[in-house]
Amino acid sequence: MASLKEFVLLLLAIALTAIVGYGIYVVGMSLASEHGEEHGTETENHAQELLLAALKKPGNYSTYSYEYERDVDEYVYTVELMKSPEMLVVTNKDIFFEKTVYSNSTTNVLCITFDGEESCSNANENKELNKSAQVAILEDISLNVDKGVKNTELRIDYGLLIFENHTVETTVDGRNCTMIKYIVDYSKATVEQLNNLGLGLASGEVTYAKDQKYEVCIDDEDNILYKKFSAIYNGKPTYEIRKTLNFSWGTVDQTQLVVPELVNATITHQHFLDALNARNGVLACSVNAAEKDNCIKNYAIENAAPYVCLLAESEKDRCILSIAPRMGVEALCLKVDNVIMRDDCWLEIAAAKNDSAFCNNISNSETKNNCENILSGIECHSDSDCSTAGCSNQLCVPNGMNGTITTCEYLGEYECLNYTTCGCVNGKCAWDNNSIYVECMMRIN
Repeated sequence: MASLKEFVLLLLAIALTAIVGYGIYVVGMSLASEHGEEHGTETENHAQELLLAALKKPGNYSTYSYEYERDVDEYVYTVELMKSPEMLVVTNKDIFFEKTVYSNSTTNVLCITFDGEESCSNANENKELNKSAQVAILEDISLNVDKGVKNTELRIDYGLLIFENHTVETTVDGRNCTMIKYIVDYSKATVEQLNNLGLGLASGEVTYAKDQKYEVCIDDEDNILYKKFSAIYNGKPTYEIRKTLNFSWGTVDQTQLVVPELVNATITHQHFLDALNARNGVLACSVNAAEKDNCIKNYAIENAAPYVCLLAESEKDRCILSIAPRMGVEALCLKVDNVIMRDDCWLEIAAAKNDSAFCNNISNSETKNNCENILSGIECHSDSDCSTAGCSNQLCVPNGMNGTITTCEYLGEYECLNYTTCGCVNGKCAWDNNSIYVECMMRIN
């Protein structure tokens, strides 16, 4: 009997121990869970507060300047905004051209800067210019701030905007900021909620964009220094990165708000088309990496677009030397890296403009002397003082310059050299303008 009683007591003790142990475990897990949820909520609330404060900030200022770099699927350009109560100026700039819009209550002016020239017109006078201007105006970060904040608050309330449960202190270009991360998920949104957000079931943001992720880095003064959006759109990955470069709240350089002199809208429209065509031409050249630089060089020469040469990389120097002197664009000679070619560029510019001052930019003393001799007025006394130079013997120069180096692009006009001779004409080395040669040149040009 004693042994049976002891056995029963042992079982009861084991059961009691198990029950107490389980109770402690449950209470402990509950406390841990409650602590974890509370910590997560605090972090999420902090992230929400940071984001909303940053979104609200531009709405507090009627005057500001703001510049950021935007990278959309490897297409990179910069946006500069300058705003006062009287004027908004928006500039979009990429490696091809620059577009600036001046907008106020009465008019919109659009300027296109391409190939070293700026053209400005009243955008209201041309449908395409006006459309482009309206798109640029949407870059205004103070535009529709209230609506943006309200929609963000609604997404949070509806549970569509979900924050990570931690933030990270980091730096962007040496500036301290807090990185918050969140996703936007419309899969659980009701039709009414989507309508309240200005969306519908057929909206691209809802139907085609999946796995929408955001990373936003905000400094302690509520400035967004970095923002990245990524998603799978219609089955393909896409992204956009905005990096803030400069900002100034409450002040702006008033001299930058002055509208430039205007020309007829058809001129600016054509300048715009030329810029777009250049961009498309260069992008088309980029399809074949091996031939890209040569393709860009040929495009620049054939379309008389000297500044496009700057995109030709390995062919840049040859491209500039082939087109800049004959178009009188001396600024591009400074962009030539090869010293010999740079000297030749200055020499040809000096000759084209008949200005010996450009000879002072030549580093080689012999080439500089030859340049000055050419511009002095007397190069030769007889035909024997002249000879041909250049890759295709297309130049007629004094004997001291017969080592002049040029690029080796063959132009149709070189065929006409078969009908003329290089000699001394009125103290200068020149091709003989006989009737057959002149007729040939007129036919080519």
